[in-house]
Amino acid sequence: MMRRYLLTVCMMTCAFVLVAQDNLSVMTETPQTGAIDKIFNQGVKSFKSGDKVSALAKFDECIAKKRTYMQAFLCKGYVLLADKQYEESLVYFNLYKEKGGDSLSVNECIADAQMGLGDVGEAILAMNDMLSAYPTDVRLLRKRASMLVVACRYAEAVKDLDAAYQQDNSNQMVLIERAAAKKLNKDLNGSLADYDKLVAMDSNNVFYYSSRGVVKGELSSFDEALSDFDKAIAIDVNYLPAYVNRAVVNINKEEFELAEEDLNFVISKDNNNAVAHNNLGMTYFKMNKVDESIKEYNKAIELKADYGYAYFNRGISKCRTDRDAAMEDWNKAVSYGVIEAARYMMSR
Repeated sequence: MMRRYLLTVCMMTCAFVLVAQDNLSVMTETPQTGAIDKIFNQGVKSFKSGDKVSALAKFDECIAKKRTYMQAFLCKGYVLLADKQYEESLVYFNLYKEKGGDSLSVNECIADAQMGLGDVGEAILAMNDMLSAYPTDVRLLRKRASMLVVACRYAEAVKDLDAAYQQDNSNQMVLIERAAAKKLNKDLNGSLADYDKLVAMDSNNVFYYSSRGVVKGELSSFDEALSDFDKAIAIDVNYLPAYVNRAVVNINKEEFELAEEDLNFVISKDNNNAVAHNNLGMTYFKMNKVDESIKEYNKAIELKADYGYAYFNRGISKCRTDRDAAMEDWNKAVSYGVIEAARYMMSR
């Protein structure tokens, strides 16, 4: 039996986004009025106006004139970081530390650069240094939590977001992120409780209803999940994730015609929705429309070449008539991390 029904929900972003430093600002003009200070301030102004080239030139000029002008090292690193020159930025951040720079914000800059390089372990270590100095800073707690999620250290991410929530229990972003982290940590009831709080805060937010419906669906509370998806659609008739998610619940309830209707609606609005095509393929398979299911998986894979579950599901459809073709798809699925496909290969 094919049981892989993909629920679409916007979860905590795992991709790294450079967060503006709003409470430990790097790019701050100095109140000093010496000649080098004036050059430095010109560099800060250039960066803030969007002229990175001029900013770098001014900071280089400061460094050339005075090798102990620490803030110029830090700010040059920051400009390079903003320009996604991560390795180069680390050179200047480390020089800043080696030469005795005393701004703790350099650790957050280093974390950002390490994330840019894909080294989440080093990034977390740098954020640990930041949070040892500012253990209750909500922004920093949220930022480290996002890094911990990338590292698949979900329980630790939840702990950081618990600490952030203790500091600001009206911050909806903290609750959104904690609900997602709890879900990743397999704490579905905890995730549901956070979405309940979010709905209470904003009863017209389609994302909150749809996300809560996903959790209820995973808890097999299908009727309650459908109610949440219906509410989301009532608020915004064009909120497509709610239709995809409602279809998943109806697949589980074996209401295949209702699922087909929702998924075709999504595809009529967004033919590039790979998840909708994949789920429609599963719907057709359940309706014994095997050829139609394969066409939908083909479309999902065309849209997303590394869509492991689409390969897995297409293999199940193909297995009815072509075992070799099914094996090829399951091999692909395994290569994209779908371990369940390996069990199918061994049992077929």
